[in-house]
Amino acid sequence: MRGSAFCLACGAATLRTAVPPPPHPIPDTRGPVGLLLKKGQLVRNWKQRHFVVDGATNCMQYFESEGGALKGGGRVVGVLDACHEDRAGAGAVFRFDMLLAPEEEVGTKPRRLECAAASSEVRFRWLAVLGERCARRRRD
Repeated sequence: MRGSAFCLACGAATLRTAVPPPPHPIPDTRGPVGLLLKKGQLVRNWKQRHFVVDGATNCMQYFESEGGALKGGGRVVGVLDACHEDRAGAGAVFRFDMLLAPEEEVGTKPRRLECAAASSEVRFRWLAVLGERCARRRRD
């Protein structure tokens, strides 16, 4: 479905815009959507953000909350498995990093966005989906 997404936490389909079905098949443009923790660049604490990734372009945006203010984004060009549990504050956070090329400056060095999921399963789903999409974009 055009304009649709799926939640990585539960796997349910969500609809971002109401678009009638096209008369012919279109490419799959669904991308991952859900809550992640993001480590701040200036103030180095963890903040919960709502992430949305466009499956066709691999462009990611994150918001203060679902339906909240846009806080940042960029095109995902890679993912790194942080491969450990960071035990701080309220409990374990399951880390991974997204490599972003800013949308305005696609040719610049990727920015590392430190992220964490609420569980190892959610972390694994984000790594699998984003890793596969980045690999597909490199092949194309």
